[in-house]
Amino acid sequence: MSNSRNVEEAISKSIEDTRAAYEQVAVVYDVISAPFQITVTYPKIISVVRKLLGSLYKKKILDVGCGSGTLIRMLNEQGAECSGIDLTPAFVELACSRGLNVSEASMHKLPFPDKAFDAIVSNYALNYLPAEGQRLALQENFRVLHSGGVMVFSYMHPFFMRAGRYDPTLLHYPSLIEDYFHPERQETLRLFDQTFILHLLDWPEIVNMVLKIGFRLQELIDAEIPENLEEIISGIKDERIAQFIQSFRYNPYAIFIVGIK
Repeated sequence: MSNSRNVEEAISKSIEDTRAAYEQVAVVYDVISAPFQITVTYPKIISVVRKLLGSLYKKKILDVGCGSGTLIRMLNEQGAECSGIDLTPAFVELACSRGLNVSEASMHKLPFPDKAFDAIVSNYALNYLPAEGQRLALQENFRVLHSGGVMVFSYMHPFFMRAGRYDPTLLHYPSLIEDYFHPERQETLRLFDQTFILHLLDWPEIVNMVLKIGFRLQELIDAEIPENLEEIISGIKDERIAQFIQSFRYNPYAIFIVGIK
């Protein structure tokens, strides 16, 4: 019982800390992250969903950790019936003000019935939960998907975030391999004067968790260097974010994991 209570307390703290940080920066984060997300990450997720589902017309899709809802809008423009959840009231308010169906909830306790969706997408959201929270979130994804439903989520690349230490003073951002096995398995990311704690599993842990929950692992996709990276960077006004994204030329920024129920 004690261990279960400790796990729940750790998950709750992660949720509270993440919500508090994003509540302060939701609008500026939405504006600054848009050039990269709209041109690189979201099209990648959409292309994978389309490949597996075919036409998105009338497909019921859930975006878990949807932020201001840009991915929802892009999916709806292709005929999907997409809704979303997010932890942060400011993000939910932004999304709803844009006419999107978004509610406040945590991904590890989805407020939906079993087998409600054809697909679930998630962009960099799992990393804000500790390992047990990530397992519960994936378990919830599995529960609310139809049989044959598709899950596509991006995950902060464990090599880049745990081994490839970001240092803009070094030309090629060399990796510090010994940090890959850091026992705390988390990194602190400082953005817009807010602190975000990322919980980073390694490749085998991520894959085995997906398989044990019951998903058929369809595909693992490593991040690609965007051909228009310099163009994307030129559109980002925040110098720190621009430098961070510049490092994608030398280190993988994400992995995409694709599962089928």
